[in-house]
Amino acid sequence: MSNFEKLSLAISIVAFIVSLVSIIRAQKTQSAFLELEKVHAELSKKQLQELNETEENKNKTDLSINIYDGNMFICNRGNTVASEISLEFSNAGDDHIIESEKSKLPYPTLNPHEEIKMIATYNTSEAPLLVPIKMKWKNIDGTYSEYNGVLQP
Repeated sequence: MSNFEKLSLAISIVAFIVSLVSIIRAQKTQSAFLELEKVHAELSKKQLQELNETEENKNKTDLSINIYDGNMFICNRGNTVASEISLEFSNAGDDHIIESEKSKLPYPTLNPHEEIKMIATYNTSEAPLLVPIKMKWKNIDGTYSEYNGVLQP
């Protein structure tokens, strides 16, 4: 084998090694890129899901109920009108808390960021520590929502 052939063989081997290293690096880079692509796809999917939830909740409202200083407040914390607001007490005797205000229920409409104030009358020595309550209302899209909670008079 001549020197020229030996040199040609050595150059070919070096070129093969360089090509092999290049292929391995490209494969690693491609794997990392595919992993980033998967993360991006998952993030996009989550963003679309949140956008859909936001669209669904756009027509729903959020009501809360609290007792403070002898008054019961029903607050509309949502961005839409709530209608046909009604209260149900889990324990039959607990509805005496709003005895004088029962005529207001079901409340016809409650605009966003408004509240209903009802006088809550109860004898402090006989008042229960916790009052389970269910509040129902109609959303602007015609669906009904409810809140199950506990009041502390």
